[in-house]
Amino acid sequence: MLRPLDDIAIVGGGPSAKHLLLTLAHAIVAGRLGRDLRIAVYEQSGACGAGQPWHPDNVDECHLSSLPTPVRRAAVGHDELRRFARTVAFLRELGVTVEVMSSTQVVSLDRIGAHWRLTDAPGTTRTAHHAVLAMGHSVFAPRQPDDGRCVSPWPFRALCAKAAEQARAGRIDVLVLGGYLTAVDVVTGLAAHFGADRARLRIRVLSRSGELPKVWGGEPAAIDTAALARRAFGTDIQGLRTQGRLGLAAFERIALDVAYPDDGPGPRPASLDAWLRHLCTGDAAQRLKSDLALAEGGGPLGWQAALFGCLPVLSESFPYFDDEDKLAFHALRSRYYRAAMPMAQENARQLDMLFDAGVLTVAAAPHGYLVTHDEARDAAYLQLVNADGARQPAGEYGMVVAAAGPDTRLSRTASPLLRHLYRQGTVQAVYACSGGDRVELGGLRVDPSTCETIGTRAQPAVTDGRLFAIGPLVVGTFPDAQSIGQLARDAERIVERLVALSAADFEQHL
Repeated sequence: MLRPLDDIAIVGGGPSAKHLLLTLAHAIVAGRLGRDLRIAVYEQSGACGAGQPWHPDNVDECHLSSLPTPVRRAAVGHDELRRFARTVAFLRELGVTVEVMSSTQVVSLDRIGAHWRLTDAPGTTRTAHHAVLAMGHSVFAPRQPDDGRCVSPWPFRALCAKAAEQARAGRIDVLVLGGYLTAVDVVTGLAAHFGADRARLRIRVLSRSGELPKVWGGEPAAIDTAALARRAFGTDIQGLRTQGRLGLAAFERIALDVAYPDDGPGPRPASLDAWLRHLCTGDAAQRLKSDLALAEGGGPLGWQAALFGCLPVLSESFPYFDDEDKLAFHALRSRYYRAAMPMAQENARQLDMLFDAGVLTVAAAPHGYLVTHDEARDAAYLQLVNADGARQPAGEYGMVVAAAGPDTRLSRTASPLLRHLYRQGTVQAVYACSGGDRVELGGLRVDPSTCETIGTRAQPAVTDGRLFAIGPLVVGTFPDAQSIGQLARDAERIVERLVALSAADFEQHL
């Protein structure tokens, strides 16, 4: 059998790829993988390491990370670009062949015998034994709701240029679709550039719930979830999994025990759903003021420590939930993240000031909305859908910004590569079924122990190359898929599998 050009092809050159390369380097230093490895990295953008929402070319100096002690995202992006370059340089020092191909879009990936053939947009092909899908958000659906024309938040300077055109003609009226952290970036960024004068700038944020992210308090302490599980159930997390008791109810019990200890104040909520509703619902402007008042005390908030600190156990446990529990959490996911991964206090104070100045308003569209565009007037019109399906006019806007999270459902992907893999049956979507409902959870179906993709075709032979996925593409399996902790754990899973496959391949040829 002819050896392919590369041993491992990594499609995507962002944080997921960086974690995988670093974990491969550790395995090589430990002697678990050979130094003669040949690795190819394909990145659609012009640089590797940062990821779209952190790349210095995309963000503004005013954009902050969403942490208790925030940092400028552009600075982090510069650091990530350097870390990626240093990781590649270290691998090369070890003797590994690493070829990084930026500005390269892979549009198809096909099994050819025991290997994979990758084809880029111009039609150039290259082979690899194993392949890893490490793409981020930019591969997902175009940001165009209905038939309205939308502006992307990134790169932010392009958004500001569009707003400046309106400013020359009069007031800037902006509709921001989405209510999570990207929407906060858009609002704070526009205010930083154009001021908080209601006569000059008006922004309306629209989301299904009409809720904003919560506000970070002090840095929460680490949580010993194993000890909490033993206290509540007499066994650790692994024991709960083995006994088939690791479901949403067990997770709720652990999280609520953190936030509401036996000697703690206040009544204990009846469920995670009730708890999140208590934390998040209400008038957005008034809720923000009360959240700021609590956060500005400086100390960690008990509920925040619980929801944030329990994210790893939730994400790692989720593959073992039954479908009913998966769907129950799926319905809560957006609200959970608004509470568990909130905004920085500095951003919250800016939003509060914009509310008071009459620049910012927030609206809910629980039954949906429609955005239409008048080409002659270069104006967008919003209609909100009522409970009975009727449409109600809700304003005219000079610019619509699509700041909602991407549609991660594989069946709706705009990525040529993912569409190709899906049509070929090489990958499958992730579903959960309950009571006749079949809901797509997002991303690709993978084996949670190895991150190896599961398709509809026959199982590969022992010596066949495998296809893996990491990062946002595994969000339907691990809800916290793009966090640093989950990336590190999934990179370890992939490398452990590669080590095992390398040993099996060696034995086959003895």
